[in-house]
Amino acid sequence: MVKWTKRVVGVAAVAGLVVATGVLGSAGAAASDDAVASPVPSADVAPDLALSSHLAVAPDLAPAPRLAPAAGGGMSVSSKGIVDGRIGQKYGAAGKTAGGVPVTSLPLTVKKAPKGTTHYAVLMTDPDAKPIGGIEFRHWMAVNISSGKIAANASVKSAKKMAQGLNDYGTVGYGGPNPPDKAHRYVITVYALKDKVDLDNGFDLSISQFKKKLRRLTLAKKTIYGTYAPVG
Repeated sequence: MVKWTKRVVGVAAVAGLVVATGVLGSAGAAASDDAVASPVPSADVAPDLALSSHLAVAPDLAPAPRLAPAAGGGMSVSSKGIVDGRIGQKYGAAGKTAGGVPVTSLPLTVKKAPKGTTHYAVLMTDPDAKPIGGIEFRHWMAVNISSGKIAANASVKSAKKMAQGLNDYGTVGYGGPNPPDKAHRYVITVYALKDKVDLDNGFDLSISQFKKKLRRLTLAKKTIYGTYAPVG
């Protein structure tokens, strides 16, 4: 039986601990990243075109700020476990479970990570759980992953090579999708980090605390999405 934590009291319906077999629902997936706007100084004016130093540039003629490159630049994240926007059955309730919790984590591949990247972190959540249990369900929090090629079931097979946090099933590591009501859209964000994160295995952080912990070390981040429907 799963050991419940304070965050999951009253949200058993979200966790959906009774495992059955079924068919996936359908929905789309998309990737996104955050753009950061910042002013960039204009290039120096050629000497033969320069205004004399005593002339001021009128405000309406001043160069407009330009958008800085989006966070992550050319970094991309993909998963062979998400096809046509749907998370494969084996990565959720229809797959392998331990104590009622789906444990086979999704494979993830990172390409074109920024120079200086030494480690990666993963955050997987379910915002669609809020109307049911009042929380954005934590499915996977992992840090200090040294490779951009994260194999399927790495949460179990490579557990000693990363630090994983408590999920909202009350277990440490990956806890896959098991929506109780309809197809849910899961949010999976991969962070490229410039150093290891000072966290030990079994850490218990809220989603906002986890993001804040990574902020200072993040060089880039990318988000992908996948849906999973109730089984049975």
